[in-house]
Amino acid sequence: MGKLHRTFRNIINSTDLSFQRKFDINWKNRMTAIIGARGVGKTTWILQQIKQRFPNLEQVLFASLDDLIFSSRTLVDVVDEFYAYGGRFLFLDEVHKYANWSQELKNIYDSYPDLKVVFTSSSILNIYKGEYDLSRRVIQYQMDGMTFQEFLELKYQIKSPALTFEQILDHEYEVQLAEIGEEKVLSYFHEYLSEGYYPFTIEPNFHFRLKKALEQVIDIDLLKIESMTLAKGQKIKKVLAIIADMVPYKPNISALSKKINIHRDEISLAFHLLERARILNLLIADTKGFNVLPKPEKIYFENTNLAYALSSEPEIGNVRETFFLNAMKNAGLAVNESKKSDFLVSRKWTFEIGGRNKTLQQIKGLENAFIVQDGITRGALQALPLWAFGFLSNTFLKES
Repeated sequence: MGKLHRTFRNIINSTDLSFQRKFDINWKNRMTAIIGARGVGKTTWILQQIKQRFPNLEQVLFASLDDLIFSSRTLVDVVDEFYAYGGRFLFLDEVHKYANWSQELKNIYDSYPDLKVVFTSSSILNIYKGEYDLSRRVIQYQMDGMTFQEFLELKYQIKSPALTFEQILDHEYEVQLAEIGEEKVLSYFHEYLSEGYYPFTIEPNFHFRLKKALEQVIDIDLLKIESMTLAKGQKIKKVLAIIADMVPYKPNISALSKKINIHRDEISLAFHLLERARILNLLIADTKGFNVLPKPEKIYFENTNLAYALSSEPEIGNVRETFFLNAMKNAGLAVNESKKSDFLVSRKWTFEIGGRNKTLQQIKGLENAFIVQDGITRGALQALPLWAFGFLSNTFLKES
């Protein structure tokens, strides 16, 4: 315990509070899970919260579950000792790296009613899956990558308020333009599309670091969480490599199966695992049927930074669609394929995405339909600027 406390104090002392993600949880919950892709800032956010909310660190412990101490002691043993010395707030990082996490978290929850636990994990982890039922015990939150709003604050110290979906549709982005500068907004936005989704954007070698993080997702996280073999991991890499230069990809699973000699069921599973890992976004048709693994109509990268990191030269039209889909989904809006345009949002609004020369022809005669244009700073009537969706608020509590 002494080593854990010393490590914790050292980390807290060096935690910077100058920039913080637009994210929050309900602190009244007894046990909270924060899941998200590698690199979105889960660990940093927790440390910042500890530093601000808990002046008495004697009651607090932060520990990463890949610490060597857990190779000789169980998590339950450590918590028993921590609680006996007055500990009441426990923060656990990388819980998926601890083999018996599900059973021991259940035991901790049941044994210590006044102990609050917050833990992080890969977005691949299904905390409600497995032998030990955590569904009645854990409240789960998803941390997404940064919005354009957050990128501007982190990289350029430009602060301006978020926008609601309705405000964007009503062209209410004057405040944002004034703060950014109308002459700079498009330049900043295209920088964000290339390398602004992850907080390590301010560090060197961004795309190299992002590719290494993706390798770890497949080589470590998927293998550990899904108990996959290395051979299956290699097959998933093959699937990703083939579609990388083709997104948005309209999947022909039979053809892809023959091309890389993988059973079609394994390809479908690979698509959905990569979506859970926040590497892909699957666009599903607007149907009312139920399918555990529905066939996607189109496959996109989860965010535009991945397109620039993995594709030799991403096509700008695809990048625009990828950004729009990501912004909608991260804001909690349902997005489906549209039979008449690019996207159908919440089964009500139709959106066609394009450049500054895109006309209204494709949405002519449609209700609740908009053209979303890149390359413009302001829109009018049914034409909306693409950059404005980077201010769409995703700060509501995403409990599941």
